[in-house]
Amino acid sequence: MNLLQKIEINAAIEQAKRFIIHGRYQDANSHVYETMTKNIGPGCFEEQSIELLPAFFVLATANICIGGAKLKKAENFLVSAFWNLLKSTSDESEKRSDDDLVSEQDIERFKAGLHKTFGRFFLAQNAPDSYA
Repeated sequence: MNLLQKIEINAAIEQAKRFIIHGRYQDANSHVYETMTKNIGPGCFEEQSIELLPAFFVLATANICIGGAKLKKAENFLVSAFWNLLKSTSDESEKRSDDDLVSEQDIERFKAGLHKTFGRFFLAQNAPDSYA
């Protein structure tokens, strides 16, 4: 993923967070998903990229807030985020290059975000009517 794509994804994530704050969960979900879809492919970043984790967290949060059948989608985004993080931080993964756009501090934030979003997910599963 190049720097311009990262900026575009980050802008979509920030806009989606504003949508979530205002209760526009479907708009948040659609906005980030469309931006991600546009940037995945040849010459862009891969679906397994660790740089996608913030987008996965926002997508999961939006789907958690929508609730109902969307909880399964939230779970899928969280599993993808967990897998990407696990793959990129395992001892068997290739060392990240110097030009990698993710720092060790980012990885720590991703781990915290993953735990927080999984917590929201489990809370929503156990009390779906009172969460959103």
